[in-house]
Amino acid sequence: MKKMLKKLKSTAGFSLSELMMTVLLMSIVLSAVGAGVNVIRNCYENITIRSEAQVLMSTTIYTIKSDLREASALSTVSQGTVYTWDGVTGSNIKDLKFMCYSKDRGYQMYYDNSASAGIMVNGTLPLVTSKTNSSGLRAELKDIKVSGNVYYFTVRIMKKDGSQVGDDQYIAVKSYA
Repeated sequence: MKKMLKKLKSTAGFSLSELMMTVLLMSIVLSAVGAGVNVIRNCYENITIRSEAQVLMSTTIYTIKSDLREASALSTVSQGTVYTWDGVTGSNIKDLKFMCYSKDRGYQMYYDNSASAGIMVNGTLPLVTSKTNSSGLRAELKDIKVSGNVYYFTVRIMKKDGSQVGDDQYIAVKSYA
């Protein structure tokens, strides 16, 4: 019992200034760790988006090549004219409704861009499924040029906010139909 009273009356321990200094140092260390975690998270998100954009681009290119390799053009297309989806150069392809018959799909088809789903076939069917469009990314067709039996496309990957991920990819597909 005397031992317990002696401990209660003891003045040994930490002073207020020592406790405040400890709290200050802990705050500095925790803020540095928090900033580091934030930087790592941002880097991870950027790397993930770039990786998923590459997969989406690869899938889009493969699908377009598969569609057009055996396609036969049905609409009247001026040879060598560049048709765009934004109407900046050449004629607006939405008005043209560039159509072809795809043997793989078994029907007439045309490509169009959707602000939410990316490239659409015949205005209703997504070119690639939503499972491929992860992280809110979408593939867009920038333009098309037809020269003989060769289709030239420019494809880009866009985020939901409208910013582009990576570079445009230029595709040339020779139709054997």
